[in-house]
Amino acid sequence: MSDLGTLFAGIRADFPPMVTSGLDAGCDVDGINEDGMSPLFLASFMNRTEISSLLIQRGANIDFRFQQMTPLMLAAQEGHVDVARILLDAGADVNASSDQGMTSLMIAIRDGHVPFVELLLTYRVDLEAKTQNGSDAMDVAIQFERKDIIPILKRAAGLDPGGFVEQIMRRTANIHVDESDSASQGDEPGSTS
Repeated sequence: MSDLGTLFAGIRADFPPMVTSGLDAGCDVDGINEDGMSPLFLASFMNRTEISSLLIQRGANIDFRFQQMTPLMLAAQEGHVDVARILLDAGADVNASSDQGMTSLMIAIRDGHVPFVELLLTYRVDLEAKTQNGSDAMDVAIQFERKDIIPILKRAAGLDPGGFVEQIMRRTANIHVDESDSASQGDEPGSTS
């Protein structure tokens, strides 16, 4: 087995000593396998946290692209929060986008990975980034009917700090307010006539 084969086999087996052995034997930390993947890309896909850390320590390209996706975007697709945290802490581009403009945030929203969305919001993620067709993160949430993610995005955008609007809507759902009553009196609250 070639050194690169040893490296990829170690990732698939989730066996860090085998990965270390391949790297120590001179394997390129960003070497490409027959599928076109880098070691870090495969580790991100397979949710290999320890191996991802090891590859990053050895100088892996954290923003390597394969089929228009970075390791962070792939982690977003799979919902691998722990690998994402490792990538982000190492400086992965949280706002990298595919040729169509899809970001890690949009991918996590599309695929319904709430904890991943929450993680990305703790980094400098661009909520206003747009796809080629002009959709932003909220548009993606609406398109894929991610009702559990929409309030999270509203709070992150400052549109609903603390879930205030959501709480008020829930509490007042069965209350009918006739606004014409207070307007017809013509007096300001607290004034005396």
